[in-house]
Amino acid sequence: MPVDKDALVALGVIARPHGIRGEVRVHLFNPDSSLLLDSDQVFLRTKERTWAVDVKRARMDKADAVLMQLEHTDTRNDAETLRGTEVCVPRAALPKVDAGEFYHVDAIGLSVVNEQGKVLGRVEQVVRYPAADCFLVSSDDGLREVPNVDAYIAHVDIDGGRLVVHDIADLDVHKPRKPKS
Repeated sequence: MPVDKDALVALGVIARPHGIRGEVRVHLFNPDSSLLLDSDQVFLRTKERTWAVDVKRARMDKADAVLMQLEHTDTRNDAETLRGTEVCVPRAALPKVDAGEFYHVDAIGLSVVNEQGKVLGRVEQVVRYPAADCFLVSSDDGLREVPNVDAYIAHVDIDGGRLVVHDIADLDVHKPRKPKS
């Protein structure tokens, strides 16, 4: 059965095997989420394919990881082959967000504009830091990390496809490195 990749949301990535019986350690993108603990089935996704797998059991491991025993993953070698694989759930399994809230995955791809409507760039990803989450914004002059705080963010409009920012000129620009020839 083909899976609509856009209907899946990655909650974490398999970091490594755990033990000798095929258990995997999943690094959570959102350490506050317990959704994987209650999932009977997840979708595993690599660049090449996406497939459904039943969850035998899941338990927390430290603050940012879940240990999972997946169907047909019975040995450490089986688990090792899954290293780097995303662990996803259908978007419909995500809890509804309150007004003014959004999932990080929904911010990726937003157009970044200033308050006058001038396009400044595009959100490439959201990076979590202890002090604040940051939008990684690509533009013609490079990459900026824009903190998700009132001093920089005027409005996040998921439905409108844009992130409205105040002045971000004081933020460092990281220029992409040119490959050596």
